[in-house]
Amino acid sequence: MHILVVGGNGFIGTHLCKELKKNNYVVSVLDRNIFNSKHNFCDYYIEDDIRNLKPQWFDKVDCVFDYAGISNDPTGNISPELTFEINDIARSDLALLAKNVKIKNYIFASSCSVYGSGSSNDLLSEQSETDPLTPYAISALNVEEKLRKLSSDNFRCTILRHGTVFGFSEKK
Repeated sequence: MHILVVGGNGFIGTHLCKELKKNNYVVSVLDRNIFNSKHNFCDYYIEDDIRNLKPQWFDKVDCVFDYAGISNDPTGNISPELTFEINDIARSDLALLAKNVKIKNYIFASSCSVYGSGSSNDLLSEQSETDPLTPYAISALNVEEKLRKLSSDNFRCTILRHGTVFGFSEKK
């Protein structure tokens, strides 16, 4: 199986690519590479910006992991306009293109930030009320809603609401 990891040179993406390679998947990475440090956990590396949509990114790809974008609330607050451009519009367009080129499985990295500040001590679930407070969180929830509409028997969308992650980067 050939997997495209969009944002595969980021913090989570590098860990994901390493695990996928360990499990013998063919891995392509699409990343803008703003930190100028490519890792070696992939078979193919496409250095590009997701705002430059190209159908050939999906050649021979069976599944997409979308980890692209501006990666957290503080960074997203620096330029809300850019955050929406990349994290909402570009990621939504990327998913639509993936569906149009017949990708079957699309996995979207969302965020637990969609819940807001959390007004109770209860554990949250997918059924919990959302209350995004920042451009980063609002854009993640917007894409989730668009993916729910795009999802079908032929285009299965999985949404992962990650919590805060930490640790050492896999980049060398």
